[in-house]
Amino acid sequence: MFISLAALAALISVMALLVYPDAENQTGAPPPTASDAWLESFSLRSYRPMLRLAAGDDERYRKAARPPSSMKRHRRIQRTLLREYLRSLSQDFHRLHRIAAEKQLQGKRADAGLPMDLFEQQIGFIFQMWSIEARLLIQALIPHRINLQPLLANVEKLAADTRETIPPPLRFRRA
Repeated sequence: MFISLAALAALISVMALLVYPDAENQTGAPPPTASDAWLESFSLRSYRPMLRLAAGDDERYRKAARPPSSMKRHRRIQRTLLREYLRSLSQDFHRLHRIAAEKQLQGKRADAGLPMDLFEQQIGFIFQMWSIEARLLIQALIPHRINLQPLLANVEKLAADTRETIPPPLRFRRA
């Protein structure tokens, strides 16, 4: 049973690397650094436009204002932009995960559940990304909404959990 779970986890990890390779593999540049300063400045606010792209609320406007051929092109552009946001979100998630894993190793915490929580969050994120990619493929044929809230909640939870591992800065009081 344990061996089959380990094999499944390894297969999922390999598939995730094939689907969402690091920035280093795509551009030849080293991946952005994951630091405490980056973590403190991280926010999901930059991903708000992604919600609008996934909602598809402007369908009535597109039907009234544009011919069907340009509507298809518009939806294709929306899907392309959404995939770019998803790629960026994936890179940020992996950066957060790397920081959390490093902090866990540095702290040598006695909490045995933390590595498993990190693993579960990573596997959940991968499955959510695959689900969204499948829905984007279907959306090419049948326009529909894509709910990104669970994916964003997963990233926000990892960010909050990781921020908790950072020790507060030392402050000296003046006498």
